[in-house]
Amino acid sequence: MGLQIEVTPDTLIPRPETEQIIEEVLKRAGNAPVILDLCTGSGCVAVTTAVLLPRSVLAATDISKKALEVAKRNAAFHNIDTRIEFLSGDLFKSLKGCGKIDIEAGFDFILSNPPYIKTADLPGLQSEVIGYEPRPALDGGTDGLDCVRVIIKEAPRYLKPGAELIMEIGFDLAQEVSGLLKASAKYSGFDIKKDLNGIERVVVATRS
Repeated sequence: MGLQIEVTPDTLIPRPETEQIIEEVLKRAGNAPVILDLCTGSGCVAVTTAVLLPRSVLAATDISKKALEVAKRNAAFHNIDTRIEFLSGDLFKSLKGCGKIDIEAGFDFILSNPPYIKTADLPGLQSEVIGYEPRPALDGGTDGLDCVRVIIKEAPRYLKPGAELIMEIGFDLAQEVSGLLKASAKYSGFDIKKDLNGIERVVVATRS
């Protein structure tokens, strides 16, 4: 999206599909949204969102402390580091350390590009992916849904009523993700957006 983003072997390389998460936020955001970015990696989603929404405030989490250091550098490079609080930990558990944002008040958006590759599919990935990007950021477990399942279950607890979860998913997971959202009684509706290749790629779900 026109921004320079540092990456290292501790982070994923940003891809065009992930831009769609930010595009969906831009369509919906008010003047000063409070946003949570789970599995932030290089911080590309959080940093770009902060740049394009100048009154936004964000919390960004990752289980990898090395990835968070990269994300912090990217935020500082773009001069928006005072508006993002970086938190180390596993998904929502990291929010216990949040000091700048009132977690009890809830978020306007929860964003995530979580690990969603099925473990059995990892060896078949392109060499430029599996050879250079961190496996924990790719491996979504046996069915690719380990992190996705937790996010869908727990996100409503941290979203304001009517707020939205916007999450990237694997190319073959739309049916399973739809089932998880339908089984939850905590979303009033959802939509799965297709990417430029016509693949169902980004979920937008509204907290009831």
